[in-house]
Amino acid sequence: MKKITFIFAILCSVSGLFAESQHGVVYVKPGATGTGASWNDALGNIQEAITAAKADPAARKDVWVATGEFEISTAISLLDSINVYGSFAGTESAVSERAKVAGGKAWEFANPTILKGNNSRLIQVASALDIPTTFDGFILTNGNGKGTVTDGSGGAALIRPNLIMQNCIVQNSTSAAAGAGVMMNTGGTLRNCLIRNNVHTTGSNGGGGVFCNTSSSGFTGYIENCDITGNSSTIRGA
Repeated sequence: MKKITFIFAILCSVSGLFAESQHGVVYVKPGATGTGASWNDALGNIQEAITAAKADPAARKDVWVATGEFEISTAISLLDSINVYGSFAGTESAVSERAKVAGGKAWEFANPTILKGNNSRLIQVASALDIPTTFDGFILTNGNGKGTVTDGSGGAALIRPNLIMQNCIVQNSTSAAAGAGVMMNTGGTLRNCLIRNNVHTTGSNGGGGVFCNTSSSGFTGYIENCDITGNSSTIRGA
């Protein structure tokens, strides 16, 4: 009887793991007006796609975004367990099929997806995520840190624990509080990213390229294999 109980417990644990797996894709293309069900029926709004991907907790989906430029007037809020991938040509059936620049860096895609700020931050995470969630394959440019959380910090991006931001370029953004390029608010991961030419103007925390604010509650920030160059700050930590 003890053996049966033990096996049952293992099965329940495995079942719990699979409950968080992804079950499909919501597709996005600039200017599209569809439902997001396929590349030919894509949505035109990244935030709407993230909301749709999260709608069914038992079947959470990834969001795939095709090449082109999106003007961001309100920071895109990333949600727990919804992975967001950019720089697709718009025909792929796997993330691994995205074309890279020959001989280029991890962040150099042949069909880049650009998020361009219009008096706004580009992406943000409202609170620490429950499980690792990926944001991958975007150029973030011209952000100014304005968002609905920690306003003024994180010129292009404000990330938190369990958000993995990878294979991205963060450039030409500003902050009047902390982190002109990226603010890592109590943690998060930056991996294989180019962070360049961002400018911190005021505020005592500084951080021209990245401001990494780790947490006393045990969260840690990781910066892995990134190029951080050409950033500036009037206070400290260019």
